[in-house]
Amino acid sequence: MTAARTGGQRLVFDSLDSTNAEAIRMRTDGETGPVWITAAQQTAGRGRSGREWVSPIGNLFATYMFPFDGPQAKAPTLGFVAALAVYDTVAAFAPDKSTTLKWPNDVLLEARKVSGILMEGLGPNPDGTLAIAAGIGINLQTHPEPSKTRWPATSLLIETGAAPSAQECLDVLAAGFEHWLSRLAEKGTPAILAVWKERAAHLGQSVTIKTARGDCTGRFVDLDATGALVLETALGRETFAAGDVRLGEAHDAARH
Repeated sequence: MTAARTGGQRLVFDSLDSTNAEAIRMRTDGETGPVWITAAQQTAGRGRSGREWVSPIGNLFATYMFPFDGPQAKAPTLGFVAALAVYDTVAAFAPDKSTTLKWPNDVLLEARKVSGILMEGLGPNPDGTLAIAAGIGINLQTHPEPSKTRWPATSLLIETGAAPSAQECLDVLAAGFEHWLSRLAEKGTPAILAVWKERAAHLGQSVTIKTARGDCTGRFVDLDATGALVLETALGRETFAAGDVRLGEAHDAARH
């Protein structure tokens, strides 16, 4: 079984380069958490693969730094924990709208990206736990222009006509994170992945995954035991631990 200490203090900043960067600095200074770090705006927000995360005032920018008491091999499950917590948060403020999960850890509102998650391991703590930073951005009032995103984006304000404050949003998010971490500790990775698949976008549909090896198109049929994407392709079932998923056919689908 795995476990993590949850709850913790909250630190609120007017501006940071990024909340994950602040978590890294705090970890270097000996902080192990659990602690939520939030900023009204970020000047150098980061997404996956080093991409810019546009960070204007009015949205939620938060990082949860916490110690994870489990084997490093289980740490990737924490990305799915974070996605479920964000899903619950978005659904709470948009109960009449469609909320789904896009592999590996994006949350879609009405089929448009409403959040981003950046998970980073910060190394071992003195007590043997793993220091984890879960960076989370949720579009409350604004969203990036189409030219700056790989997937159409939206905000809670656009979709519902109203948006919570960042701190109201964090209240729900923190509670959700604690819930799913507890579920992971009690039931293990299979229980987390089972719920994720129930909420998944594009399961059973043809998708293209962009990887360092090229693009591959197939039908999204499952997640493996680690949370990797399983596609049914012309060459059989193939498994992908990382990549960007989009709908439709790729020009380089036959990369093999």
